[in-house]
Amino acid sequence: MMNCGTIETKQLRKGIEDQVGRLLTQLQDLEVARDDLSEEEYLETKNITLDQLAEFESSLARLNEGDIQLTNGLKELQGRVRSAIGGTIKPSETIKIIEQKEITAQRSKLDDLKSEYKLGKLTEEIYHKKCIEILESLKKMGENLAANELTFLEKVS
Repeated sequence: MMNCGTIETKQLRKGIEDQVGRLLTQLQDLEVARDDLSEEEYLETKNITLDQLAEFESSLARLNEGDIQLTNGLKELQGRVRSAIGGTIKPSETIKIIEQKEITAQRSKLDDLKSEYKLGKLTEEIYHKKCIEILESLKKMGENLAANELTFLEKVS
């Protein structure tokens, strides 16, 4: 059984990761489209995005001060935001980090499904369907599946 607040913590973390991903993707898209924009449009859009990242970083700092349970994860995200603002890492590198976080989240969902199935909260049909969706998603993200996962996909597909 999950601890009180664990679901909310996961939802908050997912929202934060999505927001950071959106802002970093926006920066990357801006760099790709730079030749199509006037210098003024480019600088204005970049500054707005960097301001949003700075504002977001400030919010993360406030969350870190007040929520012990989220501290480790938020500090990591805060560091990535600071790096992006400072230009020390490229948005594409940060996107790769976020993609790895998505793989981790999918793995966590798979573990949660297994627990729910073992507790009788899911029917076998729903369990198999959701497992297939997650494992197929992991495959598409380039994640190497374990032998038992591949065997499971072959049996139920």
